[in-house]
Amino acid sequence: MAYTTSRTLICGLNDEKKTKAWQESWDKFEKKYKKLIFHIGIKNGLNSTEQGELLNNVMLAVYKKSTTFDFTKGKFRTWLSKVIHNKICDIYRVKKRLAIQTSLTDEDDTKPDKAIPVDIIGDIIKKEWNNYICAEAMKSLKTKVKPETYRAFEMYVQRLDIKDIAQATGMTEKNVYVCAARCAKKLKGISKELKRNI
Repeated sequence: MAYTTSRTLICGLNDEKKTKAWQESWDKFEKKYKKLIFHIGIKNGLNSTEQGELLNNVMLAVYKKSTTFDFTKGKFRTWLSKVIHNKICDIYRVKKRLAIQTSLTDEDDTKPDKAIPVDIIGDIIKKEWNNYICAEAMKSLKTKVKPETYRAFEMYVQRLDIKDIAQATGMTEKNVYVCAARCAKKLKGISKELKRNI
């Protein structure tokens, strides 16, 4: 699954009246992407100040594009990957200019080409998104099954020995396998639903 952003969320970002719903859309968008943008900034060697600058620049680009983004021309994730890459390159260009102005000689740290290529940023986004979906699905599963069933499944996923799981949960080994299979099936359905709705 790609790092999918719903059309309703993007459309909610461009409310000119700046209503409460508009603010909620931006809060949801920031919550969804802030950690990811910081993570990509860290992987690109940006310090905390530069990560904040990256976040602000990306959010500003999203704000400007939210009124005109056309889902028929491509995925939002692809566009966002390019924006993040370009904003990182901009930060390195500024660093390079400052280094030249202050006569610093360590240009290795200031090369725009040091930024991770846009296709790799897309891969990072995809991986982070899959991790997010998995975590959300597990949270949802926990509310849909009995606590001991969830505990057995969690231990099973951690690849603990079946005998140990059975002993810790008070189940038979056969019941552990049954619980694991049922939970895996439910988890798959929850994940599918999350991917559709998020």
